[in-house]
Amino acid sequence: MNYLILYDPSIFSTKTADEVHKLLTTLPGSSDWWHYLPNSYIVTTASTSAVLSDHIYKAMPDMRFLIVRIELNDSNGVLKKDAWDWINKHKTLATPLRTILKASANPPTKLSGYLPPLPFLGPSNTKLPPIRTLNDILFKLKK
Repeated sequence: MNYLILYDPSIFSTKTADEVHKLLTTLPGSSDWWHYLPNSYIVTTASTSAVLSDHIYKAMPDMRFLIVRIELNDSNGVLKKDAWDWINKHKTLATPLRTILKASANPPTKLSGYLPPLPFLGPSNTKLPPIRTLNDILFKLKK
């Protein structure tokens, strides 16, 4: 997931920009980050906003910030090419399920032809049946 983190720059009266940068680029579960605008980061992470918020607060309790999950597929603006390259690299490729169902006169009963392969969610030494229906997906996500 991608989260936009905005913070109040008044933190620089007690912390340096380098300290804030190090904190926000090493958040739990993060795999990549974007920082092309002042006081803002986009972080790609498997963590939740609550986990990120707790981590930031514990490290810098005087920091004021906002964390919002964002969808990069619908993005626009005026930025340098490098910023757009990063955003485009992190857009999701899957078509949302609601779009598939709205566009189809006869909604599919099996989704395997419409969805990209999902990452394996179980231990590597088990063999589970392939995901074929929405119920299979929901079952795996509950675990």
